[in-house]
Amino acid sequence: MALAVAGAIALVPAPATAQAPAQPGDALTQIVPGQSMAAIALGDRIERVLTRFGTPSEVRDTGREQVFVFGRFGISVYSRDGAVVAASTTNSLLRTTNGLTIGSPVEDVTRAHGAGGAEVLVEGLRGLAYPLRGIAFGLDRASIAVILVFRPQATVEAPGLQAAPPAPVAPRYPDMSGVQPFRPESNYMSLAGYLRWLVFQEVNAWITVAEAARILREQLATKR
Repeated sequence: MALAVAGAIALVPAPATAQAPAQPGDALTQIVPGQSMAAIALGDRIERVLTRFGTPSEVRDTGREQVFVFGRFGISVYSRDGAVVAASTTNSLLRTTNGLTIGSPVEDVTRAHGAGGAEVLVEGLRGLAYPLRGIAFGLDRASIAVILVFRPQATVEAPGLQAAPPAPVAPRYPDMSGVQPFRPESNYMSLAGYLRWLVFQEVNAWITVAEAARILREQLATKR
């Protein structure tokens, strides 16, 4: 049931269990890229949001914005100088104008917005941002976990977004394909033991016997 607050209708809380989706075009459950979320328009005064949603469950200061977290509704609102500059949600009742919601697969994101999304962190989650459209999607595995709306812009420096760190580079292991086991060249060790010892000298950490065996199999397979 919707909540009546100060003469207006507030968004229903985030459901603990699945509920029937809202009707298309319902402004209270609609996400409009670059414009609004749940009828919270970018540029609104934060006082209006507080009047509607009540006391936030948490308020954070990022140094540039204040973030008002309304945990009951699955909504966070970013405010700068008293004005709303971005909003995010984890509430599956909210949907974008093209039907994306929490839990939608990443394939639906690229189908709706194209494959040219910038890889970023969206509230700490790896995801995709479309800055010229004013929307970003944080992903959990291959599904949407958070949706963020902000003013359309040319860069990904919007509130709630961070540059994604580079993907980890696979370590380069010593090539053992030409080494003979139990000889001086392998320090009289098995190949797996010698590989583990070499890696330990390099990184001061032991890889497992199973990992050493896997690496050896891959190295020997490429030499055939």
